[in-house]
Amino acid sequence: PQAGAHSVYAVDRVGLQSSVRSVSVKFDADEPTISGASLTATSTTISGFTSSDGAGSGIDATAYTVTSGGTPAGSFNGSTMTGLTGAPGIGASADYLVYAQDNTGNGAAITVRLSQPTDGDYSAEIIP
Repeated sequence: PQAGAHSVYAVDRVGLQSSVRSVSVKFDADEPTISGASLTATSTTISGFTSSDGAGSGIDATAYTVTSGGTPAGSFNGSTMTGLTGAPGIGASADYLVYAQDNTGNGAAITVRLSQPTDGDYSAEIIP
């Protein structure tokens, strides 16, 4: 259907018509965006993300993937990364690629760098 408001109704086999209902159709042509500020991490959980997709169709949480070196490395629900593999040791860092796809197939990717400068105290930043 074309974008815009449409009237919808049903007709049964003897010609009786249901009430008319209005349905709004909108096409999403915008890519999702992912931004983050004040990222915090404890153990291997990173939080502090925000996500949006300018057209309002919503990001499908099941469409988020987290990879490290091209292999699956954890999960991301739109605000928190958990279950990360290959978390860095003391004095080291690791980069994770978070790929988000909205429910019309538009995609965006960001790189998150997780560091552990001291034992058990992680920090995270989004790499432009």
